[in-house]
Amino acid sequence: MMCGGLIETQLRGIFAAALDSEDIFDDFAKLDMPLLGNVLGLKSRHLLFIYEAVQRNFNINIPEQFIVEGRFNTFNNIMECVCQLRSGNE
Repeated sequence: MMCGGLIETQLRGIFAAALDSEDIFDDFAKLDMPLLGNVLGLKSRHLLFIYEAVQRNFNINIPEQFIVEGRFNTFNNIMECVCQLRSGNE
């Protein structure tokens, strides 16, 4: 799902703040890789920071169901969640 470039820009800023020196934007394939795990090596604290910042910056509440279903696990999935919640289609 594509939504506004402004959302992607804001989301990239959130990730940059959370990850300090990690750059997942140097390879498009990384945008679909699970954030937690061996490849990207993010810690759960990074994901928690991203979760809180996304809710605050986009003024949305991310349903627990999204987490359980694995819909909040990659950059592109998180962007899709934001777009879906901002459009009102849960």
